This record gives sequence, C-alpha cells and structure tokens, in this order.
Amino acid sequence: MKTIEQQKAEIVHLFEQKKISMVVAFENYRGIVRPVFVKDIKDVEKISFDMSGKQNLATYLKRAEIKKQFPLAMVVRPTEKSSIALLIKENQLKVEDVLLIESMVSQDQIEWKKAQDIEIDRLWKMSFSERMDFWKKNFQNCIRCYACRQSCPHCYCQYCKADKNQPTWVERSAHLQGNFSWNFLRAFHQAGRCIECGACENACPANIPLMLLNRMQNKITAESFGESDPKKYLLSDWSKDDDNSFFL
Repeated sequence: MKTIEQQKAEIVHLFEQKKISMVVAFENYRGIVRPVFVKDIKDVEKISFDMSGKQNLATYLKRAEIKKQFPLAMVVRPTEKSSIALLIKENQLKVEDVLLIESMVSQDQIEWKKAQDIEIDRLWKMSFSERMDFWKKNFQNCIRCYACRQSCPHCYCQYCKADKNQPTWVERSAHLQGNFSWNFLRAFHQAGRCIECGACENACPANIPLMLLNRMQNKITAESFGESDPKKYLLSDWSKDDDNSFFL
C-alpha cells in the first residue's frame, strides 16, 4: 500500500499531466470528515485519507455536474470500488471515466457490520409476526424525505416512479401503508445490487435500520440465485430454469 505522501504526489502528477480534471475524496474540516472536490493542484493538501466519512463517494458520479468533469479521480474504499464496478456493469459509467486511488476500509465500518450481524441473527430467529411488528415500528417513523434514495449511488433513475402521480405508482403520503410500499419497493430494486455501504441508513433522519433489510435480502438473493455474476445484472437477466419458488 502506498503512503499518503506517495498518493498525494500521484494526484499532483495526474493534474500536471492533465489526465484528470478533479479529485473526489474526503477532507477533515474542523474535525468533521466530509466530501471534498479538488480541482486545483494547490488544493491537493485538503485531501484526507481518513475514510471514516459516512457518505459513499460514488453517489456523486450520477450527478450531471460531476459527469461533466470526466475523467476524474476518486479516493475509494472497497465500498466505492464495488459501487463503481456495478455502475460500469449497468452502463452508467465507462472504465475510463474514473481513475481509482485506493485507500483502506475504515475500522468503524468493520465494527458496524459486526454489530449488524448480531441484530440480523436476532431477526432471523423471530416469528413472521414478530418481524412484521419490528418493521411496522420502524417504518411508521419514515417521513418520506427520500434521503435513502439520494444517498445511494445505485438509485440513478432521472425520474423515480415514487415521484410520479399520473398514475400514482407508490402511495406518497407518510403513513404506514405508503411507507411499507416505498421502503420494500426500494429494497427490491437493490436485490443483487446492494454493496452494503450503509449510506442510506446513515442518511436516514428517522434512524430506520435500512441495512438490516438490505443485508437480509442480500442473503436471500444469494441463496435463491447464487452469488452475483460480475457480467450479469440480476433484475434484467432471466432464464426459464430460474428458481421461482421465492414467490410461488
């Protein structure tokens, strides 16, 4: 692994060679780790390789104003790297659009997943009615702000069906029925795609444990269809021999 000084020198060199127009990374601003968008060599020193930031930086790659900056560089953890690989597979990016500068996964995320594993085991041991009560208690707090959608790099539709009202695809009011529809519909759209970065849960102002749902679904998806094929996309690849027992 390169030292921080070597990585910053590499970034400076990329600017000098005009191979990139911008670097998307984190900076430490008054003790807060937040995204930073560096467009000038003199600002490279702002880049922090403290990767404890809660955002998934790959989410910025779906924005039109960022796309205009391609090719660019991004300081990535395994989560951003996985997101970018998925966006390339789904034809949302080209390999040459983003140059990856790899960093380490933060210890915070490792501990967070360990704690979640314990909670997931507890949920699996519940009865169906107990799990339903658990989700009712959490989804009743949803205010339908869609921060989960906006923070996810894999929610990149220009117009989301949840925003349409002619016709209405998803009940838009913030009540339990509509909240169930929205949260489960979005979870199904992540089937075989969620890379478990936790950005949606971190962005949720109602503290809904969205990643418990996403990770449980990942487990069911893997058991039903096998591990994700890097060359295929689960929701658009179909075979008459697929196991349909999950909904029959």
